[in-house]
Amino acid sequence: SAEAIKLRADEVVNRIPFSREKPNDLSETAESIKEEFRKMLSGEYSSDSLRTHIGDLDIQLGNQGIAPGEVVTLAAPTSCGKSALALNIALKMVTRNDAPCAVFSLEMPQKQLFRRMTQTLAGVNLKQIQDGVISQDNMKKVDGAIDRLHSVPLYTSHNVKSAEDLASQLRKLVDKQGVRIAVIDYLQLIPFNSGKVSKAEGIANISHKIKQLALELNIGILLLAQVNREGAKRESGKLDIYDLKDSGDIENDADVVLLMYPEKGNFEDSKMTDSGGPYTLLEYKIAKNREGERGITGTFKFYHITGRFY
Repeated sequence: SAEAIKLRADEVVNRIPFSREKPNDLSETAESIKEEFRKMLSGEYSSDSLRTHIGDLDIQLGNQGIAPGEVVTLAAPTSCGKSALALNIALKMVTRNDAPCAVFSLEMPQKQLFRRMTQTLAGVNLKQIQDGVISQDNMKKVDGAIDRLHSVPLYTSHNVKSAEDLASQLRKLVDKQGVRIAVIDYLQLIPFNSGKVSKAEGIANISHKIKQLALELNIGILLLAQVNREGAKRESGKLDIYDLKDSGDIENDADVVLLMYPEKGNFEDSKMTDSGGPYTLLEYKIAKNREGERGITGTFKFYHITGRFY
């Protein structure tokens, strides 16, 4: 098969001996770090991390954003808005950071994804169009959002056959389009050979592959994941790191684990309204933060009508 040929080719390439290369030479990295320290002391340093621009999240992340080579795992109960948060971050990456972004949306077709992004970017409820009640100003905002999405470096994929297929697609996007960050929605939807390994082992293998990809391609990855039944049904609503579903390797491979849940323990009690309209107050917890402090909590306002997070 094609997959077997590819694996065989990889084996052959990996057996090619190093000649004049020094694969473990750290001199270049050492000089780079020295230069970074000099710039930090002089006030000239600019981080290569990509900011999320969502609330206070960047301040609390160890790298002040999502750094190259880093995997940030976001987990939340079903219908808690984790896909919407991921889309908010993807839109900020391409519109405010000018960073090419790939979105692997494995349960949403491209047209539906585009509608959601249009609504969020415009800040307008698209149901107004369907109901025939949209104002001229709001329609201009929608048209402007569509035109903007047409021009930003945002690339989507909606069909992944395996972790190896994901890797192949992502390598091409990094090579051809200069992608600097990838959103994967979500881990448990990536297929694996269930006839050969258990679900836990299959998920663990995919998690390892994603971390390896982040390091190999030197890009940030925002990985969405499910929580287990116990965490989703807990009366307090609060989650902890052991609530990640299917494999403890998800926690091990992640540089940051961000958990999100209704602030008052359930959705109904967490619904509020302000001048921006109705929203749900969501609490988040940074359960793992390799480069920073863990256990930090904060809140997001999730405006369902537009899909925006603040």
